[in-house]
Amino acid sequence: MKRLAPLFACTWLLAACGGGDASNANPAPQGDDTGVAGDDAAPGDDAAPADGAPAVDHGAPSDKYPAFAPDQPTLATSGGPLLTAPTIVTVTWPSEPNADNFEKLGDKLGGTDYWGAIVSEYGIGATTSGASNHVRMTTALAASVSDADLQALVTKSLTDTATSGWPAPTANSLYVLYLPTTTKLMTATGGGAGGTTMSEACAAGIGGYHESVTVGGAQIAVAILPQCNFGQGLTAYENTTLSASHEIAEAATDPQPNTAPAYFGVDDNHLAYYSFMQFNVENGDMCEIFRDYALKLPSGDLSGFYVQRQWSNKSAKAGHNPCVPAPADAYFNVAPLDLTSVKITFGSQTINSKGVKIPVGQTGTVTLGFYSDAAAKAWTLSSFEGSLFALSPTGTSTTQNLDVSIDKTTGQNGEKAVATIKVLKAGRSNRELVTFVSKSSTGEHYLPIFIDSN
Repeated sequence: MKRLAPLFACTWLLAACGGGDASNANPAPQGDDTGVAGDDAAPGDDAAPADGAPAVDHGAPSDKYPAFAPDQPTLATSGGPLLTAPTIVTVTWPSEPNADNFEKLGDKLGGTDYWGAIVSEYGIGATTSGASNHVRMTTALAASVSDADLQALVTKSLTDTATSGWPAPTANSLYVLYLPTTTKLMTATGGGAGGTTMSEACAAGIGGYHESVTVGGAQIAVAILPQCNFGQGLTAYENTTLSASHEIAEAATDPQPNTAPAYFGVDDNHLAYYSFMQFNVENGDMCEIFRDYALKLPSGDLSGFYVQRQWSNKSAKAGHNPCVPAPADAYFNVAPLDLTSVKITFGSQTINSKGVKIPVGQTGTVTLGFYSDAAAKAWTLSSFEGSLFALSPTGTSTTQNLDVSIDKTTGQNGEKAVATIKVLKAGRSNRELVTFVSKSSTGEHYLPIFIDSN
């Protein structure tokens, strides 16, 4: 995969946090450009052809699962190093009421079936930890800290381990810092004209991030976890363990995101996911957008701990839920059946990808195949324009570059719909993004597609 390096340099946070927040509120877009309302509507809304026009092939329900080949992105590597056998060092501060449980998560995570499910296909083995990798700070952390403050703390502590008591780093070390609830983490969240704005992490919806710190000429992986209460039925502690599972897995599969990225990004044919996810494309990021992202472990040493489902290339390719361990409900989505080669420009780079070519002022179509991995009720199909994270509070698009209509807005495995897309005006670098939303009472799944309007 070609790297989109100029874009990844926008801020360290976008590159390192992997979306940062396994606990952030889900936008839950409605995306109802087609006027569809309700879930599990019955099929049979095929549009009648105009006089003399050939009938549109809308397929038919099928008991072959999936009826169409899934078209999901592949989480790709740029060849950077991995933490193939991570050693987790848990760092807490005085009077931390959950210190024992945070240490237990670090000690036991690598031996769970959950851990194997989320990272083994990327070459990551079991984690190790134990009492010698528990650091309990004796001095309280300041009421407000920045990433620079924490980097300086890590560097100082690892440069003089005899004084700090921190275990010396190895090539597989990961230092996980659980900040006190009394400490505000200030993060750079962007700004106009190339500037940055400092925001409090929890208020900005950032439940954690990971990065690497230079110590003695080596890059050492670090995860930073403020303790945030985002609501949604989870306590701050539960949100924190969920975010920890997100960041620990991302740090293992991409320990040096800013200097030598590994599993950060998707294959060229699915560049639309970069814009869809606002360039947060690590294994945790790709799944935190779904309503069923949180998993309460049912048994074993970490029974009752909240963790996050994460992206699996193998599961996605097979037509199953790409976020594992997968929920019990049947997975459903739509697949594009007639994409073509398009050229997508990011900054100074132009890359061949898949999408639909429609010049400004003209109209094109894309055929969508409904598929599921088991029997499922009919689901609704709608669309929205632009990034998932740039929708209005009501779930509608904030840009109006496209006019999209769908001729069949409910369907099930084996059926087809045709989306008609008119490009009203050119977007940035002559690319537009349309995302198709498959929705039922059991979940909501997405298919973003780039429109090349050159």
